Amino acid sequence: MAKKVKLKELPELLIEKPNAYHIQESYLRQVALASPLTAKKKRKSDVRATSAKWYRQKGTGRARQGERTNPHMYGGGLAFPPRPRRQVKHLNKQVRRSALRSAVLHHILSDSAFIIQGKDFDGFTKTKDVNGVLSGVDARTISLVVLSDNPVWLGARNLPFVRPVTPEHLNVRDLVESEAVVFSQSALDHYKDMLNLQNGGRSAAPAADKGDDDGGEE
Repeated sequence: MAKKVKLKELPELLIEKPNAYHIQESYLRQVALASPLTAKKKRKSDVRATSAKWYRQKGTGRARQGERTNPHMYGGGLAFPPRPRRQVKHLNKQVRRSALRSAVLHHILSDSAFIIQGKDFDGFTKTKDVNGVLSGVDARTISLVVLSDNPVWLGARNLPFVRPVTPEHLNVRDLVESEAVVFSQSALDHYKDMLNLQNGGRSAAPAADKGDDDGGEE
């Protein structure tokens, strides 16, 4: 029977406290890359019009004018119009990795990280069943971390407050914009394997020396 319990610790993260600056920079980078600027106005070369002068240069008593497409003419192109471009914000791998781990740790320290224990949850396909398990999470938005081949995707995609995501695609933006994160047991095990692979054999040895009276904190 699937049941929901709080995720108290995740030693594989290898960090003791979240880095708010890394979370902020990674979130802004993700928003920028996901939102290309698509506004476009015509420049002088984009306006289709005659290249003849609007009237002759001399003998009119007025100021000389150039082509009809000049920016100062009515219907002409703009001088410095907005053009489609992609916003780019660079961050190195260490900062991006630290930001994601900090976002996960923030949910753990805030008691907003949960585990769905029980293998039967991996077989839920009905929205009613998934909603019944997640109803006990006191959050308006939830990031649900499940494996890509998990049938839970079929039931979770119809819930407007749930963002289903795989461990490989777990990202800072979803974690920041969600009030809670919920792992299935299989997804959490897979995420731990990913962290151990990233750690390259390193372990949280200092945290293991602490007693059990500190609540399992690193």
